[in-house]
Amino acid sequence: MSEIPAVSDEYDFLFFEYATRPVTWNPLRRMPDLDTIAESLRGFIGDLTAGYERVALVTHSQGGLVAQRYLSRMLLAGRGRELAKIRRLVMFACPNNGSDLFLLARRGLIPMTRNSQERELKP
Repeated sequence: MSEIPAVSDEYDFLFFEYATRPVTWNPLRRMPDLDTIAESLRGFIGDLTAGYERVALVTHSQGGLVAQRYLSRMLLAGRGRELAKIRRLVMFACPNNGSDLFLLARRGLIPMTRNSQERELKP
């Protein structure tokens, strides 16, 4: 974002990353499920945005599902007031209704990959 000085001067950008792979061939390596990732996002937001009054979550693809899971878990836990600083959720290409991309391949590979994130993308 430093290529656009007006934007980088006005806003701070914090990047949340999590482990995800379409396929993991190592049977001992498991990808975290969306609940686990949402819990990590809660910690990230709590720790790194403490000094901010307003926060916008901008997501891409499965990141939108993670953000939605985080928000819904917070509300279900009665912690909605802690979300007050989050003013916007912007989701780009979020598979809200699942993902048809490579659906046939996913159906064949999911049992072998043991990737819980892939199971969440079924339409």
